[in-house]
Amino acid sequence: MTGSWFDPDVLPGLRYWIAVLLVISLPGAMAYWFVIHPFAAFWRRLGARRALGLVMTMLALSMVGLFVIRDALLLRDLGFNVLTFSLGVVLYASTILLQFKVSQKLSRKTLVGVPEVSGDDPGRLITDGLYARTRNPRYLVVALAGSSMALMTNYAGVWLQVVLLLPVLYVVVLMEERELRERFGQPYLEYCATVPRFLPLLRNRKTAQ
Repeated sequence: MTGSWFDPDVLPGLRYWIAVLLVISLPGAMAYWFVIHPFAAFWRRLGARRALGLVMTMLALSMVGLFVIRDALLLRDLGFNVLTFSLGVVLYASTILLQFKVSQKLSRKTLVGVPEVSGDDPGRLITDGLYARTRNPRYLVVALAGSSMALMTNYAGVWLQVVLLLPVLYVVVLMEERELRERFGQPYLEYCATVPRFLPLLRNRKTAQ
């Protein structure tokens, strides 16, 4: 099985680089929204192109800096486990499908935060599709993707980041909700009253009505 994922010569390198990708990208990705949401008014005055250019540059620099100390961030290799690795692969495949559903509703501009920083393009309130079942499917994608990578790589540093990710995501969601209330007003409040923040409804609320 030379060259397969379970080849002893291939697998350690695969696990290592998946782990590195997570530990250098996840902190900056979360910090991105801590920079965007609380200071949306400032970014709108600056302009979407300048705002996103500046924030993206900061994100890239943070990834370069974290790459330099990647081994310290990984902490300890907890070893390969075929069961958790396989479970992680299956979970990640499921996450890709969920992300595809999310991307059908969110444009690229929305995914990178253009409506938050633009005074000319406020976007629209999305309440159908997956968003009729849960208000935050893309953050569920982030949590599931992080968990799947932790299962595949089994590095202590990755597990630590995933554990810390959950409360951080909750704070990001609260900040985003505040910004959405300011942007969309009463329609967003009515949406929040009928659709849960995280745990998806078993039935589409519009279908159930």
